[in-house]
Amino acid sequence: MPDFDLKKFDGQKKAQIILGYFNTVAQKYDMMNSLLSFGIHHKWKRTAVRMMGLNSDDRVLDACGGTGDLAILAARAVG
Repeated sequence: MPDFDLKKFDGQKKAQIILGYFNTVAQKYDMMNSLLSFGIHHKWKRTAVRMMGLNSDDRVLDACGGTGDLAILAARAVG
């Protein structure tokens, strides 16, 4: 089990450890989101995009949107 007490590490080592955590989580994020929400998050995201009322000439900015799956749905909505 990883040691989450980062106070004992210096700045560079701490940064490496945190980056490692994020890289590990990122690889499994979408799968875990599906498992933990029983797949309902797909419906939530489709509903969110539909509620945006996007048109074919609209532009969408995905700033810090995680894995980008919502941005992909929005891009499909605008064509």
